[in-house]
Amino acid sequence: MRQIIPLRSSSAAANKPPITLALQHRATASTSELPQHEALAIGFAARVRGYSPKMNGPLSSSVVGTAEIRIPVTLPANSLVNDGSVVVFSDWMAASRWTIRDIKNKVKSKTVGSSASAPLLSKPMRKASAGIGLRSFLQGIPVKVDFSITDDGKIGANMAIGQDFDV
Repeated sequence: MRQIIPLRSSSAAANKPPITLALQHRATASTSELPQHEALAIGFAARVRGYSPKMNGPLSSSVVGTAEIRIPVTLPANSLVNDGSVVVFSDWMAASRWTIRDIKNKVKSKTVGSSASAPLLSKPMRKASAGIGLRSFLQGIPVKVDFSITDDGKIGANMAIGQDFDV
């Protein structure tokens, strides 16, 4: 689910973009029969800024959310950099992971005739971060830079090309 809510409409009257609240939430789930590379893709999609996307590994299920306050910034006329915005954000995730050991044990228990009803999920994991980011267009290319701090105290920075989610 994605939703963008204008927080202040008075700035729109002055031909300026409004300050907005942007929300994005999603849930994913899979079975143990899902190929590992697809389960890994679910882990990449459940990215929380400030953490490496490789930290998630193959996920069996996840619930992910992002909240952003987007504040437009008007820059003096410049042919190289267009107007941009400052983004204050918070990301969170709760997930369960399939481990290779769990998948192998399930396959092993099926082949020896044991009960395959034993749970395969590892301990649920939670991640969260908060931070600030800058958004702009450089010669028509959307560029974003984020600085974040995670719930376990790690500071991270990320630079990317592309737009944030939009409705």
